Amino acid sequence: VVDHTLQQAEMHRNFSNILNNNILDPFLLVLRDMENHRKSVIDRGSEYFRIVQEYQQNLRKAKKEHDNLVTQHVDLCSSLMKAQNASKEKEIDKLNLKVNAMGEKLKIASESLIMFEDTYRTAENDYNLHLIPGLSEELRNKEEERSLANKKLMLDFNQLEQQMIADSLKNGEIVGDIIKGIDVSDDMEKFSDNHMSNPDGRSKISAQSLVNPIKVGKIYMKRGDIVSGWKLKYFVLANLGSKTLFCFDSEDSQYPRDIIPLQNSQVENLDDSFFNRANCLQIISRAPQINISANGGSIAGSGVKQTFNLSTESLRERDEWVIVLRYHTTCCVKCESVFGPKGTQAEKEVHFSNSQQSGLSANMQSPNSESELKSYIDIQPGLKGYPATDIFRFRSIKSVKLNIIEAKDLPYPGGFSGTNDGGLLPYCVCLLDDVKMARTVHANGNNPFWGEVFSFKDISLHHNRLRILLLNTGRMQKDVDIGHISINLQALKPNKTVEEWFPLKIFSKNNHDDDIDRRNGSVRLGVTLVSNNSIHIRAV
Repeated sequence: VVDHTLQQAEMHRNFSNILNNNILDPFLLVLRDMENHRKSVIDRGSEYFRIVQEYQQNLRKAKKEHDNLVTQHVDLCSSLMKAQNASKEKEIDKLNLKVNAMGEKLKIASESLIMFEDTYRTAENDYNLHLIPGLSEELRNKEEERSLANKKLMLDFNQLEQQMIADSLKNGEIVGDIIKGIDVSDDMEKFSDNHMSNPDGRSKISAQSLVNPIKVGKIYMKRGDIVSGWKLKYFVLANLGSKTLFCFDSEDSQYPRDIIPLQNSQVENLDDSFFNRANCLQIISRAPQINISANGGSIAGSGVKQTFNLSTESLRERDEWVIVLRYHTTCCVKCESVFGPKGTQAEKEVHFSNSQQSGLSANMQSPNSESELKSYIDIQPGLKGYPATDIFRFRSIKSVKLNIIEAKDLPYPGGFSGTNDGGLLPYCVCLLDDVKMARTVHANGNNPFWGEVFSFKDISLHHNRLRILLLNTGRMQKDVDIGHISINLQALKPNKTVEEWFPLKIFSKNNHDDDIDRRNGSVRLGVTLVSNNSIHIRAV
């Protein structure tokens, strides 16, 4: 196998050399020749354009001189007529001489003007009718020559690649026959005898090695705010002293792709609009660095925020994961007192969201005994295995309903006033504190309309502010901030909608712009702090 692999590697090296010498080098030569020809055309065109401009400047100078002489000649003729009317013989003679001299100068200037006009017209016609068409035809011929050369190079590459594939397949068949003759059982016995008789005490964390996990499942994951890039991963929530979420490429992976500590972490439900994808949640982790995986698995560094975006196949599956993760995460005292373990007796609490989120029965009645509670937990998806108790109560949860209606008088980024056809393409990003939760579609103009409603259900209790960030879509560059709005959630009355125009705060590097007469614009919002009931089960 090794010999044939070396032959394959040598074949690849030969392929690389042929590709470099016979295809890439000629292709680069064609590109350099094209670049040199382009510069030559530009230089020639620029030089002739400079000559045409020089002729034009000479024409303007001659015309200006001619116009001045005409003015002077007219003035002298006017003075001569006045002298003749006054019968001043001596003055008439002097003026006649000046008029005649000026007439000669004007004649010469007129001839020069005609000459410069002819020269300029000739140069301009030559430039427009001969040089530019000639350069265009030359460029076309050169481009056709380059395209034919590129086509030949691609045909050569395709032929070379086909030969490479044929040789690789032939060699692969030989290697495949050799591999079929390998006795895996015998090899594993030898491996165990030679390498596993004296283990050093260190074991890899594989997906299968995590026994009795709290929860497992396949979930799509990505990092960052870009919409694309979702990959299906296998997640295992394990209890290794402290609760840890392991992310594997598959159920058979021998090492984790990521290791997410749930201490000092928070879990958020994301609106479908943020990634244009349903059933998304987000884990924000802040934890000290612990190198568990020997093959690249890592967790968040101390004080460093790492964000993991997840997407499940169904809403129920997402809500089950949110329930379990929130139970085992500790982002703050408020959330821990509601969602997770708390108190000196290490009380365990399980939080179930409202019937819309978790699929619980809206007509559910409180169990009358511990046995009824155990039976209820066993039939609920995702809740089997949690401890039961005779304490069964409801609690109020915190949700926010946001209606982004419209905006008016939006300024251009940077503070310049705009018009209705100013070319703005604004959109909004909604945040709870610094967590991005949703985004609107892209609208048009300085007075855009959205009319979009977002519901942020069962949010983390430590969220104090709702922020709306307005951005302008960049056509040729990144999106630019227009302004922002910040709303204090603590100041809102529960279950009462506040709808009004909120003034837009402009992002500016200068803090002394009060004397500038400009409108910052405003956004019409409807905000409701919703108070719902949800089941709260606690077991000591």
